[in-house]
Amino acid sequence: MGQTISTYKIPPAFWKWFDDLKEKYPYVTIELNRNEIVLCRARRVISSEQEIEGLAFGKVVRDASGTFLERTFRPKYFPQADEVRVV
Repeated sequence: MGQTISTYKIPPAFWKWFDDLKEKYPYVTIELNRNEIVLCRARRVISSEQEIEGLAFGKVVRDASGTFLERTFRPKYFPQADEVRVV
């Protein structure tokens, strides 16, 4: 099922995965707990209802700055393949 990602030694594969995520979702945050990366929350602006039609999961958030599609990812590191996957 992959390994948790320690903040003491973050593998380069995580930063590659994170950069790819930022291309799709311009607003990304990392949540930490006990020196481990637990979650990555990603948001992108949506301007119409058609942008969320057919989505399997996600959350629509509206605040004073706009309407966003928010998704939560739980990244795990797979050292055998040297890649990060969402589980």
